[in-house]
Amino acid sequence: MRILAGLFVIPVLFGQVDPKALLRQSVDNYNHNWRAGMAWAYTTTEVTDSAGEKDVTVTEVIPIAGTPYDRVVVKGGQKLKGDDAAREQQKFEKTCREREKESPSERAARMRKIESQHDFAKEIPQAYDAKLVGEETVDGRPAWILELTPRADYHPLNTRAAMLKHIGARLWIDKQDVQWVKAQAHVLDTISIGWVLARIGPGADITFEQTRIADNLWMPKKICIEGTAKIFLVHDKDLTETITFTGYHRPEPPVLSASRHAARGSYADR
Repeated sequence: MRILAGLFVIPVLFGQVDPKALLRQSVDNYNHNWRAGMAWAYTTTEVTDSAGEKDVTVTEVIPIAGTPYDRVVVKGGQKLKGDDAAREQQKFEKTCREREKESPSERAARMRKIESQHDFAKEIPQAYDAKLVGEETVDGRPAWILELTPRADYHPLNTRAAMLKHIGARLWIDKQDVQWVKAQAHVLDTISIGWVLARIGPGADITFEQTRIADNLWMPKKICIEGTAKIFLVHDKDLTETITFTGYHRPEPPVLSASRHAARGSYADR
């Protein structure tokens, strides 16, 4: 079912698109995306370059009983083999068994944990003043460009959303689907990303790109972070981290056991 009908849901005032309404609709569509995207499998390749040292990690993201499971297949630039591959396989099989046996309340708790990771996005319309600053064609598709400025009177409702106060952004929104095509964010003050013992300092740039994988379904294509990170709250390091997302497909039938996934083959089998 389509979640919007072209531009008709975007209020127009004197022939101009309402940027606040456009932002709200795009956030609603993002929330639709991550929920629908949990039924899709894909591969992420994470390349980190810090102080001249490069590290590559490749992960298979596999939907198991309704939520994604991350299975590492390459670590430190090397494909897992021997005991390392066996341990990763055992973790995967254990997760399959646990999810097959879990109660409805346990499954609901698992779903709530995923939802909590995305709750910050709901606050984006309240966190920013939005201004329509132009239009541009991205990958052959016309898009609006919004400039997002943090509001001084914004009070975040959860911990993850607190970082929005310290990030300015420019957002490209696809005109046909009202979906995020690209976002360029600039860190204005120190923020925490990923884990509590690392901080991204002011001046860092974050680029987020999405791609259309089905009708009205857009999923991440690339994320890039460039800036200075403080590791363990002590060491400052120049950091460039790029994550690419490839191989989107919807497993049929859904993965409910390790044997079903093994029958399909995986990156680890290549």
